[in-house]
Amino acid sequence: PDGREILPPSRRRGGGCAVAFEELTTKHAQVWSSAPFERIAEIITEMHVVLVERLAPQPGEHWLDLGCGTGDVAFHAARAGAIVTGSDLSPTLIETAERHARELGLDLTLEVADCQALHYPDASFDVVSSSVGVIFAPDHARVAAELARVCKPGGRMGITAWRRDSGVGDIFDGMAKFMPPPPEGAGSPFQWGEETY
Repeated sequence: PDGREILPPSRRRGGGCAVAFEELTTKHAQVWSSAPFERIAEIITEMHVVLVERLAPQPGEHWLDLGCGTGDVAFHAARAGAIVTGSDLSPTLIETAERHARELGLDLTLEVADCQALHYPDASFDVVSSSVGVIFAPDHARVAAELARVCKPGGRMGITAWRRDSGVGDIFDGMAKFMPPPPEGAGSPFQWGEETY
């Protein structure tokens, strides 16, 4: 209703794989928009704080937080003086992040975007972060390419991910029997939690 739209994944591949990934990405946007994610964000704030501390934001640096959810990582980076852009697949989460940013008096850009097909120019950010966000995109190779493309040479990247052997892995195992199988070629979010991966 407000004119926003989700940027579609790149159509660089032919055949059913790209279409299946687009359908899954659209479903992800709907799922993430269907519940008050800010309640979960409160539980994992410590993870967000550690990520931002390790990436050591500097005043004036351009910072991109992908899969920003309701904005927690983006807010911490903005408080440190970074010029922050936060993007997420879910319009609802972006609306919530915008409301929270206004309440906190923070000046940053928050917008709907797909981490598999970003509209930002090459080498436009000093720092690129994602706290358990981009790991859910089905096309891991495309996400990695986009992260590398938008980060400046010599810039910093930081991603947090769940590990399969964590309690979160158990939750996903329990949900799996109620979910359709992912499309062929889709990556698992837990792969990002493996250091060798």
